[in-house]
Amino acid sequence: MKEFYTEKLGLELLDNGEHFFAVRAGDVRFSFFAGGKKYPIADDSAGMGIILKTENINDARAFVLSKDITLLNDIVEAPNFMKFFTLEDPDGNIVHIGEYLADPFLKKI
Repeated sequence: MKEFYTEKLGLELLDNGEHFFAVRAGDVRFSFFAGGKKYPIADDSAGMGIILKTENINDARAFVLSKDITLLNDIVEAPNFMKFFTLEDPDGNIVHIGEYLADPFLKKI
């Protein structure tokens, strides 16, 4: 798992313990811990995923493909908001790589 995020996706390793590791993705720290309880989800559930921000979706796609990572879907556009593609990490977690076309922190309420 650690190798996927550090070597395949190229994220900076911040911490590496016996049962955990942490990486930097922009201004965010992601920590991964071994041995947690896995909760069942409904068969029709979309589950959960994360979005990792990129400045150039085409360069990010080329980088990921160069690491022999299979895409679950190619680049898709959410009009006027984001272009993204989707992959799966070794534990089956959904990871979207996205280029925002609009300010992601703009309040819409």
